[in-house]
Amino acid sequence: MDSLDDAISKFNYNSHNSIVGLFGSKIVFPLDITHHWFVVKHGDNLRRVEVLGYLSNSLQKGNKAGLTYSKGEEFEGLYVNPLTYKFPLIPSPKFESFNSGIIEGGKNSLAHKLSLFILDRSWEYPFLDEYEGYPSQGPNSNTYTSWVLRQFPRVEQKLVLPSTAHGKDFQGLEEKEIRYGIAAE
Repeated sequence: MDSLDDAISKFNYNSHNSIVGLFGSKIVFPLDITHHWFVVKHGDNLRRVEVLGYLSNSLQKGNKAGLTYSKGEEFEGLYVNPLTYKFPLIPSPKFESFNSGIIEGGKNSLAHKLSLFILDRSWEYPFLDEYEGYPSQGPNSNTYTSWVLRQFPRVEQKLVLPSTAHGKDFQGLEEKEIRYGIAAE
């Protein structure tokens, strides 16, 4: 697996390929629990796509459970003090982020289809109205990333959620799987 710097450099070169990366960050200190998000490059657009909890600014903008499409700080870890999201004047360092895998490819590749799914169909995530933070097993940010990956089973081997991604195995997820990607692969 690429180092974080090597992974970021793939997004920075001028390529016409679609690139999807799965990145993570610690979220609870001192416990080893992680939050994951996608960074998607499609055409000239680079976006961070994730589900955040109730403290995110996205909820103040009217999003349901905090599905965010953000530009800037695509590779940054989360704030150590989550109140910084709601009150930006509260200073806080960020947890270090890490790379959990990257795929890339040209038009009609798996990376291309996955990037379109993340950018255009994430609003179909079945738990947009629900979010349960730690110690719950979901639904949460990792349930969202797991749901996306399950739509494309061949991608699950390349973009891997670690055991520290609480919520990735949320029991309600299997009942609501749609598997768009199987037909698209």
